[in-house]
Amino acid sequence: MLGTFAALAPVLAGLTCGWWLRHAGVARASDGRFLLLLNLYVCMPALVLRSLPEVQLTKEVVVFPVAAAVMVAVGYVAGRAASRHLQRSEAAVVVMAFMVVNVAFALPFVEAVYGAAGVARLAAFDAVNNVLVLTVVNGLAARANPSPAARRSLTRQVLRTPPVYATVVGVALSLTNTPLPDAAANLASPFAAASPVLIAVGAGALLRPTRHALGRAGRLAAGRLLVGGVVAVCLVVVLGFDGVDAGVLLLLGIAPLGFVTVTFASQQGLDADLATQALALSVAASSVLCLVLVLV
Repeated sequence: MLGTFAALAPVLAGLTCGWWLRHAGVARASDGRFLLLLNLYVCMPALVLRSLPEVQLTKEVVVFPVAAAVMVAVGYVAGRAASRHLQRSEAAVVVMAFMVVNVAFALPFVEAVYGAAGVARLAAFDAVNNVLVLTVVNGLAARANPSPAARRSLTRQVLRTPPVYATVVGVALSLTNTPLPDAAANLASPFAAASPVLIAVGAGALLRPTRHALGRAGRLAAGRLLVGGVVAVCLVVVLGFDGVDAGVLLLLGIAPLGFVTVTFASQQGLDADLATQALALSVAASSVLCLVLVLV
């Protein structure tokens, strides 16, 4: 269990560090946005290239990509329902928050409790989740951009996102059982390792707690965890899962907002305040929920 907390520590420390730098006047909101974009355009492609080629779709895990599509689709419906009376900028953040499943957060819990069998299922889930996030969710964020010119160039914006191409290469390598060449893996590794820290520090620098925003963020975080948990339980019951299969799905269901929600909100000029505060609150709540689940 100490290993689980050690794996989560960089995220919590990064959020705190980013907030402190902003509070102390060392960093500005624009610095946080730069770190998030640096991750999106440089470190996230490296992370995708390092992880996707290792995914093996065996018969034991083949249902998890389907589960990913179901969870993202239900999240879209729930997000649209929850945001129907909100302004475009806030509504887009709500929809993204419900759609994105934070696989990276669930990883240390899954690895600590279920080992390699759990990680294999998580990787199979993330293969489809990652594709949907970088195409569908990315497109929804671009479509909500306040700039009419940006909305007209929706397809171009999605195609200019490097992780999309890293995903295509990673999926191709996975389907053909071809490992990433050693030279490419060695080059990508340090950038991939920096991705969680860049996201956390960047999101922390955007964190600006206010009573009004915390109320909205609290409702969003609670709604995301409730919907995700209910969908995960329904999938477990319908599919008749138990053991490692049930545990992995439940941990994914109660994971917090996806870190990429803050990245897309910042990139497209959406309500980044809501995204960052909801992320911080949901990380705290999910940490407790996941700990309870693995100890029960």
